[in-house]
Amino acid sequence: MLIILFNVFFLFIIINHFFYGCIENFSDEKYEEYELSISSSNDILNNNKTTLSTLKNKFKKISNLINNNIKQIKQNTKNNDNSSKALKGEDTDTSDACKKYPEAC
Repeated sequence: MLIILFNVFFLFIIINHFFYGCIENFSDEKYEEYELSISSSNDILNNNKTTLSTLKNKFKKISNLINNNIKQIKQNTKNNDNSSKALKGEDTDTSDACKKYPEAC
């Protein structure tokens, strides 16, 4: 009978230590470490999202500026060609001028 009580008591101690010991160890330092790690990861992710959003907006602005420059280069090239033709006395394309100043045509 004493052996049975001793075994039950010993089993109770093992189970108690397993459940409560693991919970206490995890909930104290490791859980705080885990929370700090998650918080730090969330901060990094939010910072990355903000940085990517900023870069995306800058890329759009630069892309629009490049497209506008390409349009201006094409128009300037066309105007230079027309100026060269006018200086040589050749016929020039006046369609753009007529669109802008219809009364002159």
